[in-house]
Amino acid sequence: MSWSTRRQLLVLLILLLVLFIVAGIFLFPYILKAPTCSDGVKNGLETGVDCGGACERVCTEEAAELDVLWARTFKVADGVYDAVAYVENPNARAGVREIVYKFSLYDGENLLVTERVGKTHVSPNGAFPIFEGGIRTGVRVPKRTFFEFAEEPAWERLSDKAASFSLGTGNIRLEDATGSPRLTAAVSNRSIYTLADVEVMAVLYDERENALGVSETFIDTLSKGESAQAVFTWLLPFPRVPTRIEVVPRVNLFSIPF
Repeated sequence: MSWSTRRQLLVLLILLLVLFIVAGIFLFPYILKAPTCSDGVKNGLETGVDCGGACERVCTEEAAELDVLWARTFKVADGVYDAVAYVENPNARAGVREIVYKFSLYDGENLLVTERVGKTHVSPNGAFPIFEGGIRTGVRVPKRTFFEFAEEPAWERLSDKAASFSLGTGNIRLEDATGSPRLTAAVSNRSIYTLADVEVMAVLYDERENALGVSETFIDTLSKGESAQAVFTWLLPFPRVPTRIEVVPRVNLFSIPF
C-alpha cells in the first residue's frame, strides 16, 4: 500500500469517527432517554403502558368500576322532567377528570322517549348524584330511567392533599313542602383554595328512603373559609313531606392546584 493510499484511508477513518461522534451526540438522548408516563411504552416503574407505578394515570385493571346505585326522573311541569343518577366511586385515591354519560328515558311500553348526554367529573372514594334538568318529553310520560357512562373512565391518581379536601353544609331549611317548596342551605369552603363553579345538588327522601325530588344550583366563587347560601325551588309540591334532605356540593378536584 502506497503512502498516498494510507493517507487517504486515515482521512476517511477520521471522517467516519467524527460522523460517528456527531451522530452519537444527537441520537444518545433518544436511545437512552429516561422512561416517562407518555412515551407509549411499558418501562421504568410502570405497571402498564403509561399507567400505574409512579404515573398519575391509573391502569384500568387496577381500578374498581363505578357503580350506578339508582336513577330516576321527576316531573317539573307538563312535558318537562329532571333526571338524577346516584353513582359510587369505591376507589380511595383515583378519580376521573371528565367522563361522558347518558340518561335514557322510556315510557310505560318500554319505548325510548328521549336521551340526554352530558359530562361530569368523578372524585375519589364516595357516592354522588349526577343531575340533568329541563328534559323535554313532549306529550309522552317517562316511566323508567336508565343511566350509563358512554366511555371508559380515564382514571387518574390524586395527591394525598385531596383526601383532606372537603366542602361543608349546614342550616338546611325546607319551606312549604306541599305547596311551592323552597330549600336553603349554607355551603362552606373548608379548603385553603378559592373555588369556582361549585355545583350543589339537593335530594329529598321520604321515610322509606325513596327520592321525592331533586334540584341543582351553582355558586360562582367560594373563597377560603367562606360560606354561601344555596337556594332551590320547585314548581310542584312533593307527593309526601320529606323526612331526610341531602345537600351535596361538588367541585372538580382536578382543577385545584394541590
